[in-house]
Amino acid sequence: MRGLKPVRRVVTGVDADGRSTVASDEICPFTFAFPGVPDYGATDIWRTGVPADNADPAEPCYTPFEVEPPKGGAVFRLSQFPPDSLFIDDFDRDAAFGSMPGTAHVTEGASIGNGTFHRTTSVDFAVVVSGEIYALLETGEVKLTAGDTLVQRGTVHGWSNRGSEDCLIAFVLVDELRPPTEGKK
Repeated sequence: MRGLKPVRRVVTGVDADGRSTVASDEICPFTFAFPGVPDYGATDIWRTGVPADNADPAEPCYTPFEVEPPKGGAVFRLSQFPPDSLFIDDFDRDAAFGSMPGTAHVTEGASIGNGTFHRTTSVDFAVVVSGEIYALLETGEVKLTAGDTLVQRGTVHGWSNRGSEDCLIAFVLVDELRPPTEGKK
């Protein structure tokens, strides 16, 4: 069966006596799959302002899912990329990204390459957890395998999984100081 792999999220906190404890342990419900591609999507693990407020007991993740981190903040997520052979020829970037709120800007000026090309207003720290994938840029590409890292600095980029297995990447996206088009071509 295809679909996003469930992600267990364990969150710590402080009990009534001021001691560290497990505040929750569950399958994280904050997921998003692109329409028509049930195994291409992400699970938000945690969203926070920077600096973080660990005293706030409120759940920081929410739906509908948003690509961007909170203004002045960061988001930690796991993204799952299926093999290109399962979806890329029919992938409608505008419909896919348009299905999420606040994403009108992500496809502006990102018309080259495959349908996954987009730009976020963040610096993205990525670690390939499993599988392999190509990070696509306007002037080339780089193959990443399990354990490799990538720092994506608000550039137009896309992804290509040319293998036969899903690729899982852990991301931390940190909000960018400048507006989406300032200082960029």
